[in-house]
Amino acid sequence: MGRAVIPEHAGRAEASVADAAGPPAIIGHMAADRTPDPDRLPDSTDPNGPCPRCGRVANFQSWGVADVTFKHGGYAMNHSGTRERLASQRVAILECSGCNDRIVVIEDELVGGQRGGRAGTVTWEGVYWWPIPGARGRGPSVPPKVASAYGEGVRCISANGPNGAVAMFRTAMTWIVADNGSEAAKGKNDLKDKVKQMVADGGLGAALGDWIDHVWTSPASPDTSALLSQA
Repeated sequence: MGRAVIPEHAGRAEASVADAAGPPAIIGHMAADRTPDPDRLPDSTDPNGPCPRCGRVANFQSWGVADVTFKHGGYAMNHSGTRERLASQRVAILECSGCNDRIVVIEDELVGGQRGGRAGTVTWEGVYWWPIPGARGRGPSVPPKVASAYGEGVRCISANGPNGAVAMFRTAMTWIVADNGSEAAKGKNDLKDKVKQMVADGGLGAALGDWIDHVWTSPASPDTSALLSQA
């Protein structure tokens, strides 16, 4: 997908956006210092992750970009011979292969894996997403305190704050135990043991018990899929 071209003689900002009827752009060119992370929300560089709309981990296709913030004084020549302003931030439209709806991502340009870098591969990293991750309702059967803690955890992931996400997912689990746990589960001292008791009682699926172990052993990389299935 090419840059949005702003002719010098235009006299106003005219960002070009790819025609939605055209074929999806090829995306997913990873920088050498960035590896795919299915727990992180998708962007043009890593078009895989949880969908802010349906919540499922899915692949995404690009359906257009528009530059929104520019490097003042910086230009490049395009193939038609006109000058093109160089962008440092853009809007990308990505379509989820799970629900087939689209999301909007504000992306920063990285050069050599750094904002404002001067040499290296140019990639794009998402910094804001719409719809807001975690804003989707979990349904009337989910207690409000559980839904609120879970939603805040998802928003932490969208801001690349995994430690905050872990804290909120633990809070969500605390409310799940308080709301649905047996007296034996509530009587345990440690949240991890409370959850294991709920799994033994049949109140939670085994996948969620495994997820809790993962949170405790790898707190910087929470995988939300098990908790999402329970919520």
